[in-house]
Amino acid sequence: MSGRDVVITEEVLTLRRRGYRGICLVGLDDDGWLHYWHRYDDNASNIKPEPLATAARFAWEMVQEIDKQG
Repeated sequence: MSGRDVVITEEVLTLRRRGYRGICLVGLDDDGWLHYWHRYDDNASNIKPEPLATAARFAWEMVQEIDKQG
C-alpha cells in the first residue's frame, strides 16, 4: 500500500478552521483520479469490496503508526 498527496481541502476544512488536524483518505483509480468523487453515481452500489478492504487495512496501519509516534 502507498499514499500520495492529493490537494483537497473541503473535506477537512471545518476541522482545520477550528485548529484541528484532519485527514481525508480517498482511493484513486489506475489513472490517478478520484473515481465517482462527488458525482451523481457516488453511492454504495459502486463500492467494490476489495478496494474497501484495502482502504480499511491502510487506515488501520496508519492509525497504528500514528499511535506509535504519539
